[in-house]
Amino acid sequence: MPVETLGLESKVSVPHGPWIEVRLDRILKNLERIRKVAGPSVGVMAMVKANAYGHGLVPVSKALEGKADYFGITSLREASILREQGITLPLLIFGRLHPDEISAALSMKLTLTVSSFGEAEAISEAGTRFGQTVPVHIKVDTGMGRYGVPHAEALIDALVAAATSW
Repeated sequence: MPVETLGLESKVSVPHGPWIEVRLDRILKNLERIRKVAGPSVGVMAMVKANAYGHGLVPVSKALEGKADYFGITSLREASILREQGITLPLLIFGRLHPDEISAALSMKLTLTVSSFGEAEAISEAGTRFGQTVPVHIKVDTGMGRYGVPHAEALIDALVAAATSW
């Protein structure tokens, strides 16, 4: 049985230097192993952001659709490409969205990342306007200082949000 690969050999004219060759059967085998270790009740998100880390957003996603439970992406552009290619698996955007992008994200039924109370309010307001409950991923910064609700504030923000929703 021939093995499908994603190589650059046909696109590169330089005889030496770095290249990448991805064997989709190995990616599927890796996912199979992860599922075996994690157990049947644990969902698995395949990170296909950044063009599947250079391995090809669409071919990797198509190979994993129906085998992973979610895809992790970083932009509306990636979401749009996957939806245009017929990918229906749930998508989680790990990056921040500009407030003007929230409506487009809701139309594609995406799970959005929340890194502040203000973002949560903006997403909630947009969901209300569109009559949707929006699934979110709350990003807590546990010490790197890069992105997310600072861990010291996360519990307080969660309690405030819970109290105001009652």
